[in-house]
Amino acid sequence: SITNLLGIPPYPDDYQSKRHNSVKGHRTELCLNSTFTDEFKRFLDSEYRGVTAALERAGVPVPVSLRTRRTRCDRLEELQNATKGPYAAPTLVEARVTPPTAK
Repeated sequence: SITNLLGIPPYPDDYQSKRHNSVKGHRTELCLNSTFTDEFKRFLDSEYRGVTAALERAGVPVPVSLRTRRTRCDRLEELQNATKGPYAAPTLVEARVTPPTAK
C-alpha cells in the first residue's frame, strides 16, 4: 500500500481522500502556452517515471492521468467555468467578420 511505501500507519478503513486546491480556471497563463507545457512535461519525465515505479512497487494502482502525463492544463473541465481571478477562463465566441462594402 502507499502507506507502507511512505512508512506511515495505514489509513482507517473508512478514509476518503478529498481534493484540495481545486479552484477552476486558468490560475496563470502557463496552460495557454502548449510549447512550454510540453517541454515542462519532458523535463519532468524522470519524476513521472519515478512516481509511477514507486506506486507499482507498493502495489498501488497508477492513475491514468499519471501514466498519460495528463495535467490540469489538459483537462478542459478544469479550465472552463472559472468565475474569479485574473486568469478566469476566456469565453470562446465565434468571430463574425463583416466584409467591407464595395464602393
